[in-house]
Amino acid sequence: MGGIKTAFTEAMLGDGMTRAARSLRKFGRALRRAPRTIRYYHRVDDPRSWLLASVLGPFVDTYGLAIEVEVVPDPAAEVDPEPELRAKFDVEDTRRLAKAFGLVFPEPGSEPVAARVRMANALALAPRPHRERLERLTRISELLLSRKGDALAKMADETGTTRGQDLRPALESAYARLRKHGHYTSAVVEFEGELYAGVERLAHLERRLVGEGLDDHALAPSLAMPAAVAGAAPIEVELFFSYRSPYSYVGLERAVAISESYGLVLKLQPVLPMVMRGLSVPTDKRVYIVRDAKREADAHGIPFGKIADPVGVGIERVLAVHVHAERAESADRAGRAGRAGLTLRFARAAMAAIWARGVDVATDEGLALVAADAGLDAEFVRDALADDSWRDVVERHRDAMYEAGLWGVPTFRVGNFATWGQDRLPLVVAEANRLRGR
Repeated sequence: MGGIKTAFTEAMLGDGMTRAARSLRKFGRALRRAPRTIRYYHRVDDPRSWLLASVLGPFVDTYGLAIEVEVVPDPAAEVDPEPELRAKFDVEDTRRLAKAFGLVFPEPGSEPVAARVRMANALALAPRPHRERLERLTRISELLLSRKGDALAKMADETGTTRGQDLRPALESAYARLRKHGHYTSAVVEFEGELYAGVERLAHLERRLVGEGLDDHALAPSLAMPAAVAGAAPIEVELFFSYRSPYSYVGLERAVAISESYGLVLKLQPVLPMVMRGLSVPTDKRVYIVRDAKREADAHGIPFGKIADPVGVGIERVLAVHVHAERAESADRAGRAGRAGLTLRFARAAMAAIWARGVDVATDEGLALVAADAGLDAEFVRDALADDSWRDVVERHRDAMYEAGLWGVPTFRVGNFATWGQDRLPLVVAEANRLRGR
């Protein structure tokens, strides 16, 4: 991605480097005769932290892990471009996940009173053994999110708190350690150099532990895909995505893989990347996203890792051809040879070229290669690049994504339901089935 050279990125994402790094850390742990130790970063008013903390205790105990618990503040502005939208989505998303995992979400799920957040942090930072602190944090967040201020005050009276003047330095110090380890927000587990953000990534940690020879207890919760419905009526699913987003690439491929079985019709809505919309994406955030997308791609058998960053001119050229292809396909719904599915073919070819083949779409040669893979000729590409109206189209897509209450990609919308992330596709399918009355 931006500023990361292709060769370095390939090495960073390579399986060989991952195995070597794990072996080295395992060897160091054996020399120290130290237990497997995870570090967990929690934010008291974060629904996602409550959810992860709720399942982390049994996970730690069953796999015999030691744990160190850190309490962090709100994420830095540079990594949190839409805090109000993010906060609202986190509540709704966590509510859905909690229900799917059989947990009781602490309603109403938010805490607008800053004084209570401060009290919760004072409780959370009071000295405790780390394993005990994890249980305590779960309870503190539950009370805070359910707006039970009296119960928080009672806990403070009974167990004590950290001094008020020590809160901000302690929170900022913990956040600095989180950033040093390569992440930028709460609800994150770090284990020997690798990061697992959110309850949905606990499965990757579990696979890693099992790979070290531990028994597989299948404790990591995950969303199950609903059963396929034979002859299901087609349901349109809008996919807002960016050609510069590795999550979008994985999400597109996963959505295509399940679309026929679940009667989904994808409507592609490309948008400009965040950095081309004036939003900040710092290096540690870019690096984590690429590494995480690599894990997700590997888990689903999607080629990934040879990357040519398309930001800037490359993105503009790809979007021009995408919009031109969409118009050509729309002009002939009867399905003239080569036109049916044209936009999707181009999108998949371009995404694979950028994220798995290292093709530079900013060059004529690279774009021609992608176009040929999609069945487009040189004249089609020339006509597309001569038309600048794609800018208005992708701006309308961006507006529609924000109207859905989301700002990042991939965003899926079916009916009035919208969610972020390729790993939420089971929720998208469930909503499609609900709309069918199934």
